[in-house]
Amino acid sequence: MPLALISVIGGFLLWEAALAVFEVSEFALVPPSKIVGEFVVVIRDGLIWEHLRVSVLAFVLGFGVSAVLAIPLGLFAGTSRPFGEIASPWIAGLYATPMIALAPLLIISLGFGIEAKMAVVAFACFFPMVINTISGVKAVESSLLDVSTAFGATRAETFRKILLPGSVPFIMAGLQLAVGRGVVGLVVADLFGSRAGLGLFLLNSAQAFNIARVFVAALTLSMLGVLFTALLRFMESRMLRWRP
Repeated sequence: MPLALISVIGGFLLWEAALAVFEVSEFALVPPSKIVGEFVVVIRDGLIWEHLRVSVLAFVLGFGVSAVLAIPLGLFAGTSRPFGEIASPWIAGLYATPMIALAPLLIISLGFGIEAKMAVVAFACFFPMVINTISGVKAVESSLLDVSTAFGATRAETFRKILLPGSVPFIMAGLQLAVGRGVVGLVVADLFGSRAGLGLFLLNSAQAFNIARVFVAALTLSMLGVLFTALLRFMESRMLRWRP
């Protein structure tokens, strides 16, 4: 963690120095010091709190719904070959469909409230979760399955004691990958219509040519992703303490 913090601070200092040396126009890029000042303004004046609240709520709900649906579906598709073959073309086809093409349909169907934003996030997060879960089940060593069969374990016992624990690292990796797609989903949903949200805050700042505030919105979204990823890594470390 100290090295990560040093890396971030060093990057911002290098950014500040490069802009000062090359005299880059602030209409193209602003120094970190000005971004920090703008952060203080939007926090002090309460300009960002409602947008942040709506985005965090939509992300948590969408991510949670997606996990509840994707992980069991992935486990079933990984353990059942017929169901896996049936689901495979649908998963591959929908995953290859650009999210920006489906987001307007969801927003038209659900309106401009938090439900549409949540649905876009859930759709964006679903496929990394389900694909990694399927891969995790299939990656379990066949020798372990042979041992369970030799000792007369039932299918339920094999699943509970071998397949599920063996696929946990893949499931957690899928959850972490889904965080990034979910943050992108938040912005996409806001671009097609929203009453509040960090994507809308970013869009309004860009239309007002407030470049520092654009960076405030972008960095807030980035920090949201980093926070959720760190939380998932902490959960993973607690869940996988049994691993050597």
